[in-house]
Amino acid sequence: MDSGFRLGGSIEANILETITAYSKTEVPRSNLYVVAVSGGPDSVALLLGLVALQSRLGIKLHVAHYNHNLRSNSSYDAEFVTKLARGIGIPSTIGTATEEDYKRLRNLSPEAAARELRYAFLGHIAQKFGTTSIVIGHTADDQAETVLLHLVRGSATRGLAGMATKRNFVHNGTTLTLLRPLLNLTHNETIAYCKQSGIPPITDPTNSDTGIPRNHLRLKIIPKLSTLNPKINLALRRLAYGVSIDMDYIDIQTDAIWGKAVSVKPDGVL
Repeated sequence: MDSGFRLGGSIEANILETITAYSKTEVPRSNLYVVAVSGGPDSVALLLGLVALQSRLGIKLHVAHYNHNLRSNSSYDAEFVTKLARGIGIPSTIGTATEEDYKRLRNLSPEAAARELRYAFLGHIAQKFGTTSIVIGHTADDQAETVLLHLVRGSATRGLAGMATKRNFVHNGTTLTLLRPLLNLTHNETIAYCKQSGIPPITDPTNSDTGIPRNHLRLKIIPKLSTLNPKINLALRRLAYGVSIDMDYIDIQTDAIWGKAVSVKPDGVL
């Protein structure tokens, strides 16, 4: 599912298009959508946009916030999200990482471990409430950072496609769907939407820590690249879109000839 390469449009228009396309191409198990909310501008704008469209889309919402416990005041974020959800009449669930969780994933970086724990939590909440649909507030800026991060780490072609508007993943044997309705919108647009809505989001102080690779790219590298191309974020987003189209075509063609080219036998694949 991809609505084509572009930037812009309103928050609500992008959400409406993404969820409408999703419901037309697949049959969600439930009309409940789990909304990942950190408390920052992107996720708060996503939640507010979904609330504005609830009746039109005929959906229910459940807010999920995961406290990564990586800084001393992280419980404040959880309190903010709980109060926000309560104030707009949406049920919420808060998860909290423990020291044992990180010990179990000690072979990963703190950021990678936090990501694994967060997605496991979202999968758990979706299964707990009988749905397969999870909505996340990644934006066009996140997409540009992801593509650049994959590039400098030597990613293969598929990694340059960045994040998809819709992606399936398996959690405890159940296939769940991640939806990213804001990939065509910038971080500045989500900030403006929150301001317009009269709900100031919170700011994660770790976003300014350039010791974290993604932050280093956003705060140091991308501004320097912008001196060569003032529209570098747009260029990276265009690259991701082009690669995703190529990979989709390859996947379709592979699926089409797989049955003819391959024979599965008890002793192996020929």
